[in-house]
Amino acid sequence: LVGLRHDLEKRHESERPKMRMSYPWLAEVEELFLAGGGGAGRALPGAFIEAQNYGLDLDKVKVVCGASVGTMMALGIAIGLKPEEM
Repeated sequence: LVGLRHDLEKRHESERPKMRMSYPWLAEVEELFLAGGGGAGRALPGAFIEAQNYGLDLDKVKVVCGASVGTMMALGIAIGLKPEEM
């Protein structure tokens, strides 16, 4: 039953259109301020992956600040880790 559900979900995902909007201003971001969020912080790497899909270039970021769990993500960005590695 689990395998069947996985197959159905996979098929459903492949039927979705793969359109991405572009936000040119995201490519110009040089400062990031990351808030805390406790357990919700586990979503930050995924959020950054999506932001990159929409145009965010982490290589252009010069200033990164964070609070609580945002500090860990900020540190990763500051030392050059990719969101997929966090």
